[in-house]
Amino acid sequence: MIEATKDRLEEAHFFLGKLRREKQRQEQLARNDPKEFRYYVHAFLSAARNVRWTLQWEETVKYEAWTDTWAAKDSDSDRELLKLVNDQRVAVTHRGGAETTAIAERVTIRESAHPVTGHHFFRPPGIDPPSTILDVHYFEFEGKSEEVIATCQRYVEYLERMVQDFMKAHPE
Repeated sequence: MIEATKDRLEEAHFFLGKLRREKQRQEQLARNDPKEFRYYVHAFLSAARNVRWTLQWEETVKYEAWTDTWAAKDSDSDRELLKLVNDQRVAVTHRGGAETTAIAERVTIRESAHPVTGHHFFRPPGIDPPSTILDVHYFEFEGKSEEVIATCQRYVEYLERMVQDFMKAHPE
């Protein structure tokens, strides 16, 4: 019924996974590579925002009749999230990039199991693993900061609920 919508949702999941892996890679290598992270944020925002538009395109009549009732159930937090993601997508599309803040934070360096390029840490019991300072990216909105990956995760969960609720309301 809504195969293209489901594909857009999978694409959003794909780029969320890329964001997570890029963050882990930076923690393992103990170095920042802001371009790759930024590119994945941009790709995620574009793919995720397309989920609603694709659903509307695929099932225009059903979507138009359903969307106001469904959106009326949104919490204030949901509405803030929708505004934030839309504003960020507009920034990516029309102003050259997502508007994030990078804050240098101490993060634990992750061990890597790769036999050649990986690294392992040996330390006495009770000694913390090594750490380094890396940039952690945040969206700023409504006077609050939220880590980029956490925001993207919340948005994917919102989209999943939307698609599931649409399918329940319109069984084939």
